[in-house]
Amino acid sequence: MRVRVRSLAVLATLLVTTSLPAQTIVSARDSTVRCDYLVLTPRAFSAQVIRLAEHRNASTRDDVSSARVVILDELLSAHTPSDTVLPSFAVVWLGLKWCYNHWPLKPQYIVFVGDDRIGVDWSDSTFKSTGVMPSYIARLRPTCYVGGGCDVSEPNFSDTHYGTVMDSLPPWVTFRAPDIAVGRIPCETATQCSVYIDKLVRFEEQPRPGAWRNRTILVADDMMQGARLDNITDHYMSQEKLSTGSLAAGFLTKHYLSLFQVDADTIHSAAKAAYFEQANHGALWTIYFGHGHPAKLSDELFLTAQDVGLFAPQTPPTIVASFSCSNADFTKRIDSCMSKSFLFAAEGGAVAYIASTVLSYASSNYALARTFFGRRAANSGESLGKSLLHAHREYSANMQYQILGDPALQPNLPEAPMALNPSTDDGALTSLSCVPQSADLQAGTYMAEFYQIDTAEIAPFMATSHGMYERLTLLSTDSAAFSGTFSLTLPPSVRAADSVKAVVYAWNDGYESRAWLRFRPLSVGVVEATSHSRPASRISYTDGAIRIALDRQCDAPGMLTLFDIKGRSVFATHIAAGQSAAFDLARLGIPSARYVAVVRTKTQVQRVPFIFAAR
Repeated sequence: MRVRVRSLAVLATLLVTTSLPAQTIVSARDSTVRCDYLVLTPRAFSAQVIRLAEHRNASTRDDVSSARVVILDELLSAHTPSDTVLPSFAVVWLGLKWCYNHWPLKPQYIVFVGDDRIGVDWSDSTFKSTGVMPSYIARLRPTCYVGGGCDVSEPNFSDTHYGTVMDSLPPWVTFRAPDIAVGRIPCETATQCSVYIDKLVRFEEQPRPGAWRNRTILVADDMMQGARLDNITDHYMSQEKLSTGSLAAGFLTKHYLSLFQVDADTIHSAAKAAYFEQANHGALWTIYFGHGHPAKLSDELFLTAQDVGLFAPQTPPTIVASFSCSNADFTKRIDSCMSKSFLFAAEGGAVAYIASTVLSYASSNYALARTFFGRRAANSGESLGKSLLHAHREYSANMQYQILGDPALQPNLPEAPMALNPSTDDGALTSLSCVPQSADLQAGTYMAEFYQIDTAEIAPFMATSHGMYERLTLLSTDSAAFSGTFSLTLPPSVRAADSVKAVVYAWNDGYESRAWLRFRPLSVGVVEATSHSRPASRISYTDGAIRIALDRQCDAPGMLTLFDIKGRSVFATHIAAGQSAAFDLARLGIPSARYVAVVRTKTQVQRVPFIFAAR
């Protein structure tokens, strides 16, 4: 009888296996699986996510080799310990760690499908996931007070911790930076799941070309919280630093809420209308600094979950990067969750959403943003997940930030370099020469924008001044097809301006290029800054190695020094001008710990903090 029952069980398994799509992983303990893009889904959404895996396997616009799907119940069943009771998120982490350590092709991306709910189990006073896809709860117990009562409103959760799989200790003990790029499609229904995947596929496989792919809307909260003065920070300063740094090559719209007057009931209706007027023409990025909430941005309701209906038909979806509190809290229902409403909008909305699931702080928000967008400026063809992974490794204090959407999304076309050179006539700057420097982009379309640069008051509607900002006033635009080197004649409005910024974006079906120049037309064409300006040295930490490069223009060697957290030098070496080198820390016998790598040249000092975990 037992043999017969076992035979029936085997037969049933074979029948189920043969009916499953090829992308589905039958056994979560199969050590022969090759998968660098793993989708973890509840069974209810399995039919929808198969299309996502098929898309990733067929796409030529990503760095995915093999996309596979595993059902959550199968992963839990295969990796639940027999001798210990663990919360579901801990079992998921154990399963992912096993896959990373045993599969010949290791996962580089993990995509969780489905949202979650988090509540308190008062039988043991711990937070518990009660939704269809458990989130990683970094703090299991609510904060309770001596006088009585507990704060159950803010569980500390983030899927980013799931990506920490290389340590022997679990991430709830070490809180180390992740090893795998993680994302979540926080759908509540199969229809929402399908809407998002359809939007993603259209965005990647039917790319809408145009200058909108170089446009960024920079939004900064104002100095008020309703009727009260906001004493936390000047949010616009973070945008100012990004706009003159890693975002300088974009067409930038500075949408600072302090520049708009609020309604009598302290609502930013004018700022909201102006945002959608710009967004409905297309903007690849919407970047926000300020106060946030799961359902809104700013206390004055600048954007809310309900505003998604204000996107015009056929508007390309944006990518939202919200550096604020709790704006990625996907445990809320869609009508009170802005990230969900934007992701699951069929028209417009967002194709990816980068934000914090819980409380965050202004200074660390800027540090993460600077690292993330600096990485993208240097590696524009990289996926969002890899860029955020790099930012978490460089700055691991903001692990609550994660990607809602597909982490393998590569929103930019591959970059082809282009030089932008000023041309003079009788000592006056009269034109700019644009020189494509790659065979991949010798012909296509360009868009050029010229801005007058001046300084202006940041809060014209307030009784007292709260500082100044660099105002960019559009003077002129130029767009046409090109073949080979092309020239931009400066119109009279540009030649008459005191200080000007020119931004040029060129593209064809497969590549894009951008360049910028700041100059003073009235000062015999004095060039203040250019997109060709590079630091004398470049240093980074990835995959257990320090990588450094010194430009040939350096007239003396540089010094690379590695310091531990007590300031002691553990390694030092000279780097010759023009040399590039990589130093494998494990081969150097460096133990696992926190370090700061410092490279010094005659003109600059660069520091990169990191955590090294020896394998």
